Amino acid sequence: MAQVIGTGLGRFAPIRANVYIVPSSAAVLEAFYQQHWPGFRFFGPDEIEMERDEGTYSQFLFFQKDGSLRPAQRPKDMRNAKDNGVSLMVMEQRGQPAAWVELPIETSDVYCQIAIINNRGAKF
Repeated sequence: MAQVIGTGLGRFAPIRANVYIVPSSAAVLEAFYQQHWPGFRFFGPDEIEMERDEGTYSQFLFFQKDGSLRPAQRPKDMRNAKDNGVSLMVMEQRGQPAAWVELPIETSDVYCQIAIINNRGAKF
């Protein structure tokens, strides 16, 4: 099971984003989310019409009228998302030390960085 050890990379309040380090693979992280949403899955770079690196995955959780969240079932759903939910972006690292930033936790050979962005519209 995936376990979030610490945020460490920061909160970015103006864009409602949090970045976490998870000491496991993207597959383990996906299985963690499937416990709450059985149909949940991350979409890989080959499924999304955007330039992405291998090991980068995405999902979008739509806000429902009852306050719950529903994961996108197809990549097409994500393209039509607008400001109606939460974006999840996962970068899986394998055998690469995080040379560009000091991580708040010890990681093994495989770990993920996950950005969670609340896309609800802001009222000013």
